[in-house]
Amino acid sequence: MAQALATTLVVASLYALLGAGYVLVYRASRVLNLAQGDLLTLGGYFLFATAATFPAHRRWRCRWRRR
Repeated sequence: MAQALATTLVVASLYALLGAGYVLVYRASRVLNLAQGDLLTLGGYFLFATAATFPAHRRWRCRWRRR
């Protein structure tokens, strides 16, 4: 139950950030920039690549993961 709530909160915050980005760019330039989804995907890829390259500290790892 807590995992589903946390996942919902994370996804909702990503949607809110993406929507706020669209509004901010549109209000500043009066042009709807549809390339923000690409930039979000690129940022997610770089975050994943960085997280996969550097191992997490032992205290921050998930305890349910088998080694």
